[in-house]
Amino acid sequence: KVGDSYEHLIDMVTNKEVDIVSLPPLSYVIAKEKVPDLHLLASQLALGSTSYSSYLFVRADHPAESVHDLTGGTIAFVHEFSTSGFLLPFAAFLEMGIDPDVAFTQKFFGSHSKVIEAVALGYADAGATGSGMRQAALHDPTINEKIGAVQFRLLYKAGRMPYDAVCAQGYLPATARKKIGEAFISLNTRSEKGRKILGKAIDISGWMPINEYEYTQTREILGKVRAHKKKTAPQASPRP
Repeated sequence: KVGDSYEHLIDMVTNKEVDIVSLPPLSYVIAKEKVPDLHLLASQLALGSTSYSSYLFVRADHPAESVHDLTGGTIAFVHEFSTSGFLLPFAAFLEMGIDPDVAFTQKFFGSHSKVIEAVALGYADAGATGSGMRQAALHDPTINEKIGAVQFRLLYKAGRMPYDAVCAQGYLPATARKKIGEAFISLNTRSEKGRKILGKAIDISGWMPINEYEYTQTREILGKVRAHKKKTAPQASPRP
């Protein structure tokens, strides 16, 4: 099953529509809140790396030299459940003393490719995405046609997070979860069998063991963003 959105992925976990699922960092943290008996099995390796970066980027011809120069402009985010396409850059703005809800117009485009397209076509001044996403977008012929010749410039690195995690529902026997995790971890592009199986993947090169500690930072950042949202949310008027 392929999730239609971040929410759909999490809903499939909470509704027990899937036994095993691959979740980005923030989606895993949120899913774990809803389903405490969700177990980590392995974390994806991509292009030889165990983690990826969150980038804030602009077109190469945009005049902004720093994040502060974007004040009053439009920021393209992926989705509020996106780690690199929202959480990390939003938290980075807060650390710099910038309230994104006041300083910018925020637009959500649903996918990294659409964010890149929005910046390329001038629908947004800057976009938030993950490292390697431009290369992934270029594999989509419809988007490649629009952004292939556009040059971008990295404006800010908002941090790093582990790649997507393979997880299993707690109702699966512990022995089954262990075997499934070991099967993923044994598969990589260093072997002929692994290269054959993963040949169609754009950047997956294997999987590695992972534990809850790796998501401590994600949970801390999520807590800060939630606290800010709660503090700035409009207060309901008391009933007469």
